[in-house]
Amino acid sequence: MDQVGLGDAVRALGTPPAVPSGLRTPDGRWLLGAADDTGPEFVVVHRAELHRILTTAAPPVRPATVTRVDTSAHSATVVSDTGETTEFDLVIGADGVGSAIRRSWPADPGIRYAGYTAWRGVTDGPFETPAAGETLGRGGRFGIAPMPDGRSTGTPPRRHRPTGGCPTSGPS
Repeated sequence: MDQVGLGDAVRALGTPPAVPSGLRTPDGRWLLGAADDTGPEFVVVHRAELHRILTTAAPPVRPATVTRVDTSAHSATVVSDTGETTEFDLVIGADGVGSAIRRSWPADPGIRYAGYTAWRGVTDGPFETPAAGETLGRGGRFGIAPMPDGRSTGTPPRRHRPTGGCPTSGPS
């Protein structure tokens, strides 16, 4: 975020979690703890707040369907379905699992179903989170992190096999 002048705005949303963090087993045993010197570069922020910072800093653009992004060493050119081109210093590809922006990237790895679906959630009010990170277990994992306002965010995944194979479009 510092490279695009937004680091201070993101850091102003909060401080690094003041709880231990890392990877744990279901019984709470630590497998890997984060270094104590992760410092101010690591902050947990609400996704909507991050979107607000990004959209406030971005220049106004007309809605368009992006078909590809051409990049050079110092800029990116967005090409719309009408053929219109617009040059930017930075393009953030947040257009979902069927991303045209990702597909236009030279090193696009494509998409691969990981075997589970993860939901993201944020508690409505304060929720004490004694530790942050992920708990890994046989066939499952759960991530949780405290937010600066006392709420917590979590990612409880569910393993399943989708019908019809790997999803290639739709909401992300």
